[in-house]
Amino acid sequence: MSKSYCRTPGPSRPCQHLPLTQRPHRNLVPGGWAEFQDYDFNFYSRDGSLKPDSNFLKWTRTLLGGFRALGKEPCPGPQLHGWLSDAGFENITTRKFSFPFGSWAKDKRLKELGMINLVQFQNGLEAFTLRLFADMGMEREEINDILEKVRLDLGNKRIHAQMDL
Repeated sequence: MSKSYCRTPGPSRPCQHLPLTQRPHRNLVPGGWAEFQDYDFNFYSRDGSLKPDSNFLKWTRTLLGGFRALGKEPCPGPQLHGWLSDAGFENITTRKFSFPFGSWAKDKRLKELGMINLVQFQNGLEAFTLRLFADMGMEREEINDILEKVRLDLGNKRIHAQMDL
């Protein structure tokens, strides 16, 4: 069955990208369109408050390196344009949105979004760290120590971390 519209919200990072982008392409009618959403897991701060030597960024680099060692792309957002082009899509439009972590944003809507991001991230932090870090040879005590330091950074209101979708 061909469609004129196909929507694929993230996260696509554990998936191999070509089947994900080619399936909608094969099933769209000529002139149809697809929507993909995913994020870039490279956190940053516009004001320099998230330092390269922070525990949060150390954890992030370790996590991203672990996924890449497994052949998985943990930051698919910046790759989507190229993947779609390679799959034969045309007239590709890319839009980037910045999402804060925590309540530091001045805008009321962004402040609320930042708190939601922070809570969901903190709730999943151990779950998406433990297996990967253990498979990389770390002991549970070392992982717990890393996570404790990351949680301290995440709770620091002077760090204005954000990521892109």
